[in-house]
Amino acid sequence: MKPLKTIFLGLLFLIAANLSAQNFYIYPEQALEFGDFIVAGTGGTVTVTNSGMRSSSGTIQLLNSEYYPAIFTISTDNPAPINIIIEVSRESLINSEGTTMMMASVSTIADTYTIQAGKPVQVRIGGTIQVNSGVFSPGEFQGNISITVSPNSE
Repeated sequence: MKPLKTIFLGLLFLIAANLSAQNFYIYPEQALEFGDFIVAGTGGTVTVTNSGMRSSSGTIQLLNSEYYPAIFTISTDNPAPINIIIEVSRESLINSEGTTMMMASVSTIADTYTIQAGKPVQVRIGGTIQVNSGVFSPGEFQGNISITVSPNSE
């Protein structure tokens, strides 16, 4: 009967250890850059994928310029592997003239990642912007991408 009690207490200890607070660290490595383009006619979309490919739709002409996905490194000091869920929210982009534009979508390569101490993950985030010629103002637009990291409870 004693060995069974020891195993039971060991299981309680493991469960309690998993419920303790987790420390996550997010480091921005690279901003999401859509590059330069010309809006002709009715407009359309510009997409930069999380793998770094760029495309357009509608009457948007892409110019030869730099473009790339956002990259964040996420780490923990926990020695045990932790499955985490990444949630990305999009916010308005704004230029120096005060014109705002909403990103149509943002995407990551995966929603769930596994991290542990000494083994950070790199999260690549792409996005799509909707550009309408009638309301578009030229210039550099800036904004934020919010990332929420939480332990996967599944």
